Amino acid sequence: MTLEAPERPIGSGKTKQLDRAQQLDDSLRGLSQETRGPALSALHKLHTQLNPTADELAERQQAYLGLLDHATEHVVGFALKMLAGLDRHGRLDAEKFIGAAKPVFGLRYKSRPVAALRLLKHAIDRRPDLVTQAAAVATEALTHRSTDVQEQALELLEAWQVHCGPALAENLAAKLQGLDPGLRPRAEALSRAEESGSACPDEACDTEPVPDMLTAPQEEATTIAPADGPSSVVLDQQSSTAWYELPAPLRFDVADMPVLSGVAAVIPLDSVDALFDAVARALDEVHTADEIERLLDGVSRLCSLSSADFRRRAASLLNQIGDVFGSGTGTGLISSNGSTSWVLRDLLVIWLTGGHQPTATSRYFQRPGPIPFFEARVRELTRRVANRRAAPLLAAPSHAGGWIAPLSLVERLAALEIEGTLAPRFDLTQALLRLAPQARAPALSAAALLRSPAARVVRFALGDDEGPSVLDQADAPLWLAAARARWPASSAAEPLAALRLPVSGPDLLEPARYLWRNDAKEPDRQETHLLSEAVNLKPDPDVPLAAAGESEPLPPLCLDPPDEGGKGIRSRVSSTLRQLGQRLQRAVVPADRSRDPQRDYPTLALHHMTTQGLHGGAPWIVHLGALVWPLNTDSYFAAGVRAMTRSHGGDTAPTTSPCPYLYPLFEPDRPLTETAMLALWLGLSNENSDTRELAVTVLVRTIEDGRAHFEALANVLSGIGENGWLKPEPLAESLRAAGRVSALHRLVVAQILRSYLDGLDALHADARGLLELVVELSAELQRPLTRAPAAVLDAAEGKGRTAELAKLLMEGPASLNPVSSSKVLGIAWAGRLARAARWQRARR
Repeated sequence: MTLEAPERPIGSGKTKQLDRAQQLDDSLRGLSQETRGPALSALHKLHTQLNPTADELAERQQAYLGLLDHATEHVVGFALKMLAGLDRHGRLDAEKFIGAAKPVFGLRYKSRPVAALRLLKHAIDRRPDLVTQAAAVATEALTHRSTDVQEQALELLEAWQVHCGPALAENLAAKLQGLDPGLRPRAEALSRAEESGSACPDEACDTEPVPDMLTAPQEEATTIAPADGPSSVVLDQQSSTAWYELPAPLRFDVADMPVLSGVAAVIPLDSVDALFDAVARALDEVHTADEIERLLDGVSRLCSLSSADFRRRAASLLNQIGDVFGSGTGTGLISSNGSTSWVLRDLLVIWLTGGHQPTATSRYFQRPGPIPFFEARVRELTRRVANRRAAPLLAAPSHAGGWIAPLSLVERLAALEIEGTLAPRFDLTQALLRLAPQARAPALSAAALLRSPAARVVRFALGDDEGPSVLDQADAPLWLAAARARWPASSAAEPLAALRLPVSGPDLLEPARYLWRNDAKEPDRQETHLLSEAVNLKPDPDVPLAAAGESEPLPPLCLDPPDEGGKGIRSRVSSTLRQLGQRLQRAVVPADRSRDPQRDYPTLALHHMTTQGLHGGAPWIVHLGALVWPLNTDSYFAAGVRAMTRSHGGDTAPTTSPCPYLYPLFEPDRPLTETAMLALWLGLSNENSDTRELAVTVLVRTIEDGRAHFEALANVLSGIGENGWLKPEPLAESLRAAGRVSALHRLVVAQILRSYLDGLDALHADARGLLELVVELSAELQRPLTRAPAAVLDAAEGKGRTAELAKLLMEGPASLNPVSSSKVLGIAWAGRLARAARWQRARR
């Protein structure tokens, strides 16, 4: 049986849609009936090339699920790929997938089970009520021959253990013999934890004695956390915490943490056909900037290769590019109006044809912030692709969120050395800013073998003592990026003093500091007041911004350095000759003599997102800013605050969605700084439902992993609520949704609102919805107030609904349920222990 996909669906109008649907259905029917390898490959290749839309995928979800038990592995891989597409659109049926996923873990190779585990995790993120069923399925992966599959399954089970019943311990015990010996102690510890944590599964139970839920965490802490290790950050106050108190706030710096242990590795595109498929999907829709970076890396590495049907597929892609380019309505790779679409279009056309001339774009189309820097990177890549010179992309993230493992960067530079290629300037600048904080010491040792001109600046970024000299002034942007990667929140003025940097601004030599206040007056209820008029968030005025477009001449060579120890004219001549030699060995490909701060200094450019805003186009264009400097995202969150305020009027247009500004908070090792909390609160109280739902998910995640503490969140909420400004209805709706997840979430939300009420001088009418929520949560938790806020006391003396609620809150529940509270704290400590264990594994 041989099938070949047409370049375009046949027919037009309704006939075209019928033909397309029939092709999709027939190919799936054939997959379920055929057994021969060549026929199966042709069938799922046809289905993939038709590039089903989200609606088409959803209509055939049951057929994809049915293929998960197919006897041929690549058919199962195809089905998982289609289900992953549904998952990206948020339309995967979690319950049905969990019920159908078990056969995947019996396959020989590891890629399909790994993909299935990833979908299991996403399914539970959306449906935490199914965690018990998912855990039972994940235990099947413990019998797989691959240690990687076993370890990833264990990580899921460790994250889910507090939500599962005693059945999980039985399942784990049956799988211990087949586990890798290095993983067996973790599984045994998990099994014991499950058995010890199953004494009282019903949170409402009040007849059992109070279990000591903190004994096990304290005992485990002694084996996990040395006094000076990273885990001590999350366990430092566990001995003084009573069973009725939440753990102390987490305090850690992302620059000190093994961040790669908490994010997924990026799987590079491995063939020209895979690159064609990825570009075709991206032309229709892109979700995050991570997808863009993966495409750029694929073009960079594969641009010199071809395939059997390269010309046909290239013609099809060129037609698709012509259809979507500059439409201005989509969320695809080149559909947005602006210079970004032009430079990406040029890259694709030159790769596909080899004969296209890059387009000169007007400044009218340029967006503020880091976009000029991104476009300079793409143009740099385009010039190399035009010559069909394949090479690794230095700035390609090795992990989600823009992170690059330090050793990966050293390996890429070594590959360029072998090819005799200089490191591209903008590519290297971006790569330096993306260096992950962990494992820099071994990377520095490996970098000692590098001999390329770029080696010095890379070694400096990794921790070497040799900094720049006056001869490196022409490469100031590179040295600045290296310093910002090394000291993201500290001054770099002294190490970079020799550069005599003529440009000043936040996050150049000095770190940015943020001041914000609420300047709102009592709102007029007849008008829409945007928070942009109320909240003034800006970098410290003591650190001025450089003017955009300001040019800078190439610094002159110093021909007369100071006399080195009075060694005379011979020493001075030798020194001058040495300078000349270093000057000739420029670290990177030479750039233009004039510099644009927004293009050459990306950490400074991020602040133009704050002052000017970055709106219009697809959400991934906004998300690009988060991937510029993962070590310090405060400037990105500050831009998000501006965007959140603009959407408070109910703006729901996808081209102006502020959702991407919350994406970095999904990283488990991204601390909630004050700027991040401000953006989160504005998202929770936003009138844009998509933004509000995403912010609820962020709050739920941060409560579970311990990053969200009620005191800090309440302080920021109080600052926003000053002068009577607040949107209590959407905020109460968001907090109620977060509280439904678990008793721990209800407790944290109640503590936040209690602290917020405690800071109010009087309960105004807008606070009624929040007060109702506090009463609900206190009743559900069976926990009275330890003290009544002044505003509640004052309201209780009056009449009306607000006074009634205040009296209910002051009275509190008739009795305290210690078992429920103890289980809540057990969940909170389990989340911290899971984090500590992950950090310890990453340090080994």
